Amino acid sequence: MKLTCSTDSANPVSEILWYIDGKLVTSIMDVKHEIGENGGLVTSQTLEFLPSRDMDGQTVECKALNDLSSIVLASSLVTLDLSCK
Repeated sequence: MKLTCSTDSANPVSEILWYIDGKLVTSIMDVKHEIGENGGLVTSQTLEFLPSRDMDGQTVECKALNDLSSIVLASSLVTLDLSCK
């Protein structure tokens, strides 16, 4: 499964953190930066993992932060539906 998280244009640049079922995980994919509005940068990163049946109902979340603030600037959450018949 591949999930991509992208931020709005920000200055300073945002950092993306990934969580599976509330646990911090590391993506091996490179962080990408593109020029955004007002001189900021849009940050994106993909998390790639192999889901298993026991992950059914777990959440995958990405959070965007930057050096100026310790609060989460934005987040996106998906719940895995891996049920099989």
